[in-house]
Parts: sequence; structure tokens; C-alpha cells
Amino acid sequence: MSDEGREQDRIPAEYLIEIGRVTVEWATLESALDLGLIKLAGMSLEDSRALSIFAHMSFPLKLDVFGSLVTELQPKYPNLKDLQTIVRQLKKAQDGRNAIIHAKWGFENGQVQIARMTARGHIKTSIRPIPLDEIQGITKQINETTKAVFRFVTSGHKNPAY
Repeated sequence: MSDEGREQDRIPAEYLIEIGRVTVEWATLESALDLGLIKLAGMSLEDSRALSIFAHMSFPLKLDVFGSLVTELQPKYPNLKDLQTIVRQLKKAQDGRNAIIHAKWGFENGQVQIARMTARGHIKTSIRPIPLDEIQGITKQINETTKAVFRFVTSGHKNPAY
């Protein structure tokens, strides 16, 4: 069967590119968080054992470990005082990423649409159009969070003491 006539049913390339950017930005954010965790734990970035600890950790678990490490270090390093701000930013980035990555995508009546489903206690579904600029905003937010994690952990120093 030919694909002719189905072109109007496909998600436009600019959407697919931006969805890809969300994925790449998220991977970069997770790498920055992993490196931050290694630094906060006082481990060497050159020791592969350090990376192996965080490689298979879920993101929520990484946030818990991040919070614990920062809380322990705060008395000695007051520059780590804005923990709640950075955690909120990380969770917002995660929510944006999840909205894109876990959505069911479609193209109908000239609009890109996403369907979301949750099953926590009862099944809840929603279908809505998603404009390209919304995905671009999520990409930007994830990128800004990556930079914020780096600034938070390093406090502007190339080689922080912890």
C-alpha cells in the first residue's frame, strides 16, 4: 500500500525535531545531575565507580539523594542554601519532559495532538492540541535547569571544595 494521501496524517518534521531536542536536553540534564551528585558526594569524576552508582538510579531517587547530600553539606557550605528552588526547577523540568515523552501523539484536522492517560486509582484521559512553541518552551526550561544545576553545584567555582 502506498503512503500517498497519508502525508496529511503525519506529524510535521518541526515537531519531531523539537521532540528530539527535548530528549537530548533531558539526557544532558541527567548527566549534569549525575556529575553534581558525584561532586556533592565527594567522589572523583574520573572514578567510573562513582558514575556506576548513579547510572541506573531513577530520577526521583536521584532527587532524594541530591536533597540528602545538599542538606548534609549546607552547614559547611552555605552557598547550597537554595535547595528547594533547584528541586522545584528539576521537578518542573521532569514534568515537562514526561508530558512530551509519555504522550501519545497524533495529527488530526491539521493539528498536532497529544493524548495523556493516568491510572492512579482510576483511569483519566485527556486529548488536546499542542502548539510547537509549547514544546520549545519545555526544551528551553530543561536547558535552563541544566545550567541551574551546574551553577548550584559549582557555585561559580571551577573546583568546589566538596
